[in-house]
Amino acid sequence: MWDAGDDYYSDRFKQVEEAAEVDYSNGIPVARNVETGELVRIKFDKDDVTARIGVFGDSGSGKTLGCKRILSAMYDDGWNLMHFSDVKHDFYDISHENAAAKGMIDTLGLAPGEEPHPVPKKIWQPKFLHDEYSDGKPSYVESFSLGFKDITEADFKSLFTTTSPSQDTALTNLLANLDLQNENYSSIEHELDDLDLQNDSGDMLKGALSGSLTEMKNEQLISSDFRKDLFRYADSWRCHDCETFVFPGEKKQHEDKSHELEERSTVLVLGLEKYREYYPNEKYKFQFYVSAVLDNFIDAKKNSRIDGPYMAFFDEAHFIIPNDEDSPAKEKVDSLVHVTGRDNGVGLMISTQKPSQIPMGDKRDRFDIVGQLKQIFIAENVSKTEWRPALNSFNFFNASNQQAWAERIDSMDEKQFLFVDTTKDIDGPEDCPVVEFLSPLWRHPWHT
Repeated sequence: MWDAGDDYYSDRFKQVEEAAEVDYSNGIPVARNVETGELVRIKFDKDDVTARIGVFGDSGSGKTLGCKRILSAMYDDGWNLMHFSDVKHDFYDISHENAAAKGMIDTLGLAPGEEPHPVPKKIWQPKFLHDEYSDGKPSYVESFSLGFKDITEADFKSLFTTTSPSQDTALTNLLANLDLQNENYSSIEHELDDLDLQNDSGDMLKGALSGSLTEMKNEQLISSDFRKDLFRYADSWRCHDCETFVFPGEKKQHEDKSHELEERSTVLVLGLEKYREYYPNEKYKFQFYVSAVLDNFIDAKKNSRIDGPYMAFFDEAHFIIPNDEDSPAKEKVDSLVHVTGRDNGVGLMISTQKPSQIPMGDKRDRFDIVGQLKQIFIAENVSKTEWRPALNSFNFFNASNQQAWAERIDSMDEKQFLFVDTTKDIDGPEDCPVVEFLSPLWRHPWHT
């Protein structure tokens, strides 16, 4: 989102044509069947939100563009979007010029009647990641930290690097004496000092917990000073007089000038760029933020602070919800799939290079996320060791057809995906079309 008063982007904004009406009555067009040329559509029910989509592809497969295509079309159909793990700030170019080459547009194409257009967005980044920029912080990203009252006890516990049963017990005893809604670092440190540990190594245990607290404080993983309400910005307005988007706090000054304001929903993004500075040894830090923001998101939905059907998107999901590993976010995403999402009108889309590392209800993990997906897209560059477990989750892969699956996927061209609709009867790969995603509207150059 450009700043109001930026003449360059303001001038370009004036050149944007409004999107033409597109018929979504038969489902949202997301891809094109490369064999028949027909549009591939997916039905998304806003009144009974059970959308569950997986896009699997290695680097360079076009999976991110494919996800943007689906999300872009859903936004135009009246859905709200929350991206929980933008690991490369890919959503930065939602409303920017020349984010896609003409060749890509010619290759992937538009659905009939569509035109590119900008959308309002807010990209929030945890302060500890934002501080990792050494060559200038991006202007399109806003830094924030969660406050103690924003987090659950389980999330807080995940930030302590305990290494023994004794430390776990000491941490449990500490948490039993805390009310996070009313705590700060000083009160927690005071409670830790007063903690009665019936153990010869009590001072050592307290020292280990104190070290974790000090690290949280120094990195401002939790801090009231930088706390912001992300979901306050769920609604925004397009000002037709200023040719810009207006967010809460700015609206009144436009109303006072009798400007024409058109209400829009904001694409909300949790930016995790620089996460590799903490992966794998300290991945619990960015997993904590995904988990805590997801908690706050669901709470905002339950209490009607944000309205309408939402699609929750997780990119590089194997970093956030790894199979057979601890992650505070995993149980919550699993709940989003099975109960919470349906009850609160939230769909789910995951994108990953490693679908085999996403929980799928096998013996390694008690959670099942892959097995609950309704539509999956498998890129031509995904290895058999990755796509086979995913197909096994739906009992689509067996001894009689495994060679046919392999040949079907191996025969696809670059940027092509096998579309598997798990809600239908599928005997083998012949029941699954090879598709190319349509161009995501957010990626097009402006029309003049």
